[in-house]
Amino acid sequence: NSYDCYYMGPIVVCQDGKGDWSIVDGQQRLTSFTLLLIYLNHLQKDLNIDEDSAFDIDTYLYVKKGGRKTLVLNIETRNAIIEQLILSPQNVVIDDNHIESLESNQNLVLRYEDINTLFPTEIKAKEILPIFVEWLLHNVVLVEVRAYSIENAYSIFETMNDRGLSL
Repeated sequence: NSYDCYYMGPIVVCQDGKGDWSIVDGQQRLTSFTLLLIYLNHLQKDLNIDEDSAFDIDTYLYVKKGGRKTLVLNIETRNAIIEQLILSPQNVVIDDNHIESLESNQNLVLRYEDINTLFPTEIKAKEILPIFVEWLLHNVVLVEVRAYSIENAYSIFETMNDRGLSL
């Protein structure tokens, strides 16, 4: 209760021609946050956290739209790896038939392994983890900035990232 909010920064999104929202800025932050949520979801299950204390993290990973359930971070070239990490991170198989996404998918698996390795042991306690997950879900702040054209999105991105003097 004594920990304050943590501001992760803005996420700039823009509507594409099909009415879907695309991420213009903030993809790395959202990806990292998603990997952390997947890890925490597995940890809750591994620690047998009871239903009253556990959080339904799936509601933060998936969204229903148009009668379909999709990943919140719905990036076609990454979806298969994210789904595998959600289902069974120990058994991830990277499809090397798509060379353009191979490195990105390998990085996703490596970053998930980093979280697994670096996550603080003291938070892995059955009594502490639910408190941490609650804080994370309710106190980490992401600000969504919506642009209604790609030109506006890039203007917003450049304005937010143009700080100080040019080097």
